[in-house]
Amino acid sequence: MTILILTEEGDVHADYVIKSIQHLGGECIRFHTDTLIGNTRYSYSFSRSGLYDRMTIIDSDRSFSWNEIKAVYYRRPRKPLAPSIIKDDGTRDYVQTEADSLLQGIYQNMLKGKLWINDPTSNRTAGNKLGQLRTAFYIGLQIPDTIVTNQPEAAYQFFLECDKGLICKSMKQELAISNDRSVFIFTHAIPRTATLDTFEEVRFGSSILQRRVRKVSDLRVTLVGQQCFAVEVENDMVDWRSADPYSLHHKIIDLPSALERKLFELQNSYGLVSSQIDLLRTPNDEYVFLEINPNGQWLWIQLLTGMPIAEAIANILMGNCKDMDKNDA
Repeated sequence: MTILILTEEGDVHADYVIKSIQHLGGECIRFHTDTLIGNTRYSYSFSRSGLYDRMTIIDSDRSFSWNEIKAVYYRRPRKPLAPSIIKDDGTRDYVQTEADSLLQGIYQNMLKGKLWINDPTSNRTAGNKLGQLRTAFYIGLQIPDTIVTNQPEAAYQFFLECDKGLICKSMKQELAISNDRSVFIFTHAIPRTATLDTFEEVRFGSSILQRRVRKVSDLRVTLVGQQCFAVEVENDMVDWRSADPYSLHHKIIDLPSALERKLFELQNSYGLVSSQIDLLRTPNDEYVFLEINPNGQWLWIQLLTGMPIAEAIANILMGNCKDMDKNDA
């Protein structure tokens, strides 16, 4: 079996999945999509006599037809980049846009009907945080009181209704450029001393404002097919991602069965095969849904706990759907 891995250079998550696929006897093609323009040769023809396609990844001299692909791991693909020989900005933009359109055509047509983890259309739909909250609410998951508004007065009134306990998170983009430096935008608390003027900048953005939930821990749940890998991370931070995850204690847990069923229902509602879900556990042992990431990080959990997430992904891609014991390393 030939499995296509769509990613970028340096993606260690892909390294682990590839190793697991090879251990199972499968073959992998690793394709760094950002190099489509400068590092591939391809030909696609359509005529009365039939269809023909061929792609060669130059640096690995790997030639293949899309018909050979049995499954796709849509791990960390990037948009194609024009080679440095093209200096004109307008020309670079045109070339890159055309190449990205070709990629989308490959996804929608040449790879149609293949098993995906996950289909890019499903990823895109599931990645919208506003839609996630609505879907989670109707499934019956507990969610934080939330407002998204560009009206400072409404934001400030919500702040007061939440007893001045409020957090702010981005709608989508968590990496920004400020003074020529990359800045990661973590979820952060609004100061309790905030005034109406503090919320003036919501006129220019669509950030998510939520009541701050008192918690005892964060939960990171990775779903792969019908397998659930859940860990609890005890901490009192607004966003524990701002710390070194290897410095925090991770404990393998079993979720309440009703909660687990709802999380699988959430994943299935988007047509996903795998996802990462973040929740909070309160002092009253209530579980509060934060978000679902259709293509999130999981490798650090495997390295810290020994849970075989890469192996589970490889088994799905290889068509082996037998459940694996999540405590078997």
